[in-house]
Amino acid sequence: GLENNPNALAITMAIGICCILYKINLKKQVYAIFAFLTIGMMFYAIVLTGSRKSLIGILIVLFYWLFFVINKEIKLLKTSDKIKSFFVVLLIIGIGGNILYSYFEESILFWRLSVLFAEGQESRETMYLMALELFEQNPIIGVGLDNYRDVSGINLYSHSTYAEALSCTGVIGSLFYFTPYLTLLYKLFKIVNNKETSYLLLKQAGVMLGLLILLIFLAIGIIHFYEITSSIAFGIIIAFCSLNKKKKYSNNRI
Repeated sequence: GLENNPNALAITMAIGICCILYKINLKKQVYAIFAFLTIGMMFYAIVLTGSRKSLIGILIVLFYWLFFVINKEIKLLKTSDKIKSFFVVLLIIGIGGNILYSYFEESILFWRLSVLFAEGQESRETMYLMALELFEQNPIIGVGLDNYRDVSGINLYSHSTYAEALSCTGVIGSLFYFTPYLTLLYKLFKIVNNKETSYLLLKQAGVMLGLLILLIFLAIGIIHFYEITSSIAFGIIIAFCSLNKKKKYSNNRI
């Protein structure tokens, strides 16, 4: 809709994909097929928003999930299940591609993809350079939270969490804000690298790590602390780490 913020919508879809990956079970084939179809619809919505960062970010998460999170479960599937899954995916891609290709070529979606990586770079660079100048002028405490758009004269946000934090809150504010990022990374890596972690928890922690990596990547072109969607995503990760903080884990079979 016209009232929706494209970046906020793209982040919501990206978080939704991560939530599905968190719960997906490849052994339940019908559920897995439905889950992948839903992921496809959410991915389609991300493309429609035209958000370059979200598109690149969710592709990174999907490849990371496939090769570093779910690879063990794929290897443990029976050969017959692997063959069935392969042909189902191939069938969906073949039929869907054949039906949609003619419409896709003339659609707004095709145009959005063709210009996805060709727009907006010059204006963003100007914003980032202005943020750097403001930081150099006020390195300790910055120009004040949410003051970038007023002080810069651009009358827009800096379109970057890193640029906004440095220019508006300086070194002190940035340390306070980004310390939890590092803390969450440490906690998730600790769970993932713990040899006593059960496989289920290992898989879930892997998805949470992917979500955090997505948020860190999106911070290049999105300001997280001015909108609620990113806060919800960080809240999910914080809740996961808190719930699993003091538990003892044992290696269990899938």
